[in-house]
Amino acid sequence: MAGGRRQGEIRSSPKAKSQKPKAKSQKPTALSDQYRTPNPESRIPNYHSPMHWKLATNRTLDFTRPRLMGVLNVTPDSFSDGGAYATTDAAVVRALEMVRDGAQVIDVGGESTRPGADRIDADEQIQRVVPVIEKIRAEADVFITIDTTRAAVAAAALDAGADAINDVSAGLEDDAMLALAASRGCGIILMHRLLPPELDSYSDRYETPPVFDDVVRTTRAFLQERMAAAQRAGV
Repeated sequence: MAGGRRQGEIRSSPKAKSQKPKAKSQKPTALSDQYRTPNPESRIPNYHSPMHWKLATNRTLDFTRPRLMGVLNVTPDSFSDGGAYATTDAAVVRALEMVRDGAQVIDVGGESTRPGADRIDADEQIQRVVPVIEKIRAEADVFITIDTTRAAVAAAALDAGADAINDVSAGLEDDAMLALAASRGCGIILMHRLLPPELDSYSDRYETPPVFDDVVRTTRAFLQERMAAAQRAGV
């Protein structure tokens, strides 16, 4: 019979049907939320994570979001702002301006790395940068890096309150640099360059263009080798 029930057939009413709960739609989370967890233990930074940079002052810089670095040249001859902040007071005022503008890191350098620049000895660099770093540290809770290729300058800067080293030679100019970074437990930035300042010139004045088989591959290989050297030194 149409619409009838066959013998042995059981039909359930709509009320008897089991209904699966609907999955709640997940709203997109902020990048910082992806690293958040209710377990308090997990809030301790993982010093071996590439997203956290361990610094000399027992602090870490969180790279789960972009960070802005302000460059402060305490020099008379840098190519961008040389001479503008050559005194301690002028340099500190500029550093605090950059912090107010959103810089989370201030990179302090006492030797110009522009092409053709004269080299400055370690003692002169220390006289330029240490008073500036001390005053910035007293005025602002900002991360500070020291831009130098000399281990003696880096050590004095760390003593004055710097958090990390920024070495444009990647530790090649001073054999003590990587060992210093390891012994202080501080961060170190390793840079790539073609030539040191005194041997370099502006690119529009090159007699012949630099020869690279593959500039990205060559630069990457250099930085990988310097990273391995830093790790061998204990960084």
